[in-house]
Amino acid sequence: MLEYLVEQIKSPQNNQNEIIIHGSCMGLGLISLGSEDLHIYEELKNVLFTNQATTSEAAGMAIGLLMAGSGNIAVFD
Repeated sequence: MLEYLVEQIKSPQNNQNEIIIHGSCMGLGLISLGSEDLHIYEELKNVLFTNQATTSEAAGMAIGLLMAGSGNIAVFD
């Protein structure tokens, strides 16, 4: 499931479909809760820096879930 959701975020076909990207980001955040996986973090960060408000918000929340309790200072940059 994890790889499927990462592929949904990276898919050029879904770049205009905010609903799929929003749901995929939230799903990734929940599935990888507290795992501190840097590969997933980078994928979510790419979504975070897009100019779409709803997908960026979902990516930010997912990063928070992914890095929950880690204390990783690099994430704050």
